[in-house]
Amino acid sequence: MSEIHFSERLRLYLIRHGEVERAEDGKVFGHTDVALSERGLEQSRKLADRLASTGLQAVYSSDLRRSVLLAEMIAGRHGLELQQDPLWREINMGEWEGRALLTYTARPPNRCSSYLLIHHPSRIREANRFLPLL
Repeated sequence: MSEIHFSERLRLYLIRHGEVERAEDGKVFGHTDVALSERGLEQSRKLADRLASTGLQAVYSSDLRRSVLLAEMIAGRHGLELQQDPLWREINMGEWEGRALLTYTARPPNRCSSYLLIHHPSRIREANRFLPLL
């Protein structure tokens, strides 16, 4: 086994964007390109400031503006060019896009997990996260 020095280890930060507009309504957004709320902008600024002294070598983001804005703030403080890729997007919520998740509580209890399993079988763990909400 080769020896690994601390300075050679990869440190990966996975960061979710700040609060989006209409989040207070309980709406879900996957691929819908919604803007950050004022609170989300403030959250983004604070996080970018907090990471300013962290040694980053690259910043990646989805192409959705809520993620790009935060990632640009972080990359800018490090003099890095943001690398955007739609593969980093959240899952597409299909018919749920822009709707309040609570509107589905009157539906059969397995509706949420069934939707995710049919449309996103590789994300079985995501379905389990929603079950307690129904």
